Amino acid sequence: MDGACTALTLGVTMAAKADTWQGGWGDTQGYLHSAATLLVGPLVAAASCWQGARDHRRSTTELWLSTPRARSARVVVAALPLALWAVAGYLVVLVASLLATWPYAGGGSPFPSFAVADCAFLLAVGLLGFAVGQRCRWRLAPPALAVLLYLAFGVPDYMDSPALYLNPAWQYELTGTLPVWWFAPAMVAWTCGLALAALLGHAARRRFLAVVPLAVAVAAAGFIAHTGPGLLRADPARDRVVCTDGTPQVCLNALDGALLPQASQALSGLFERLDGVPGAPVRYVDHEVREGSGELQLSMPARGWASCATG
Repeated sequence: MDGACTALTLGVTMAAKADTWQGGWGDTQGYLHSAATLLVGPLVAAASCWQGARDHRRSTTELWLSTPRARSARVVVAALPLALWAVAGYLVVLVASLLATWPYAGGGSPFPSFAVADCAFLLAVGLLGFAVGQRCRWRLAPPALAVLLYLAFGVPDYMDSPALYLNPAWQYELTGTLPVWWFAPAMVAWTCGLALAALLGHAARRRFLAVVPLAVAVAAAGFIAHTGPGLLRADPARDRVVCTDGTPQVCLNALDGALLPQASQALSGLFERLDGVPGAPVRYVDHEVREGSGELQLSMPARGWASCATG
C-alpha cells in the first residue's frame, strides 16, 4: 500500500508539471528529485512512524519482549518492507518519467547517481520514521515528524553554507552538468548511515554498534560539505559544438544537437531572404560570438514539447 501511495503521489505531481520537465533528462530527474525528497520523504517517514508505533497502540510491547527472537532482527524485519515499498513506488515513476522524456530529450542521458541517492533517501527516512515510532508513544508523532522533516529539508535552501549540500533535498542544477563519480556512494553513506545508527541505537542489544554507521555517515558528510558546489562538474558536451552541413551553418552545443533539424527548418526562410546579401552571417551559433567572425548568436533553443512542435 505504501508503494502505491508513493507512486500515486509522485505520478500525479510529475504529470501536473509535465510541460516544465519533459524536455530533458536533467529537468526530469531534477523535478522528480524535488518531489521525492520534499513531498514524499516526509510522508514516508510519517507512515513508517505510525507503523512503528503499532505495538504501543496494541499494547503488545511486553509480549514481543518475551519471545526468543532478537529485538534488532524483529525491528529490521518490520521496518524494511515499508521502506522498500516506497523505493519501489519511486522506481515505477522514475521509469515512467524517463520513458515520457525520451521522445523529447536532446543529448545527454539519465543520471543513475541521482536515482540511487533518492532511493537511499527514501529507505533512510522509512527506517528513521519506524525507529521514532517505536520510541515515541505520542499519537501525533507521525504528522509532527512529517512537518519537522519538511521544514528541515525545505528551510536550509534559503541559507548560505557548505553544509547545505548535506541536505538530501538540495535542488541541483542538472542541465549541462554531471555529478562526480562518488556522489551516489557518499549520499548513500550519509543518509542511510544516520538512519541505521538510529535504528541500531534503538533496537540493538549492543547499542555501541551504532557508532559504526554513525562514523561512516560523518566521514561521508565531511566529503560532501568540503566539496560543496564541486559535487557537479560541467558536462563536456555543453562546450562541444555540432553544426549542419553547407552554408550558412547552424551550430549548437552537443547537448542540443538533436535540435539541429528543427533549428535549420525554422531559419530556412531567413536563409532565403539573406542569400547573396553582402555581409550576411555564415554561421548561426548558440554561444557568444567574436566580432568579425561572421557569426550570429541565436537565442537558446526551446527543449521539449515546444521544439517538437516547431518540427
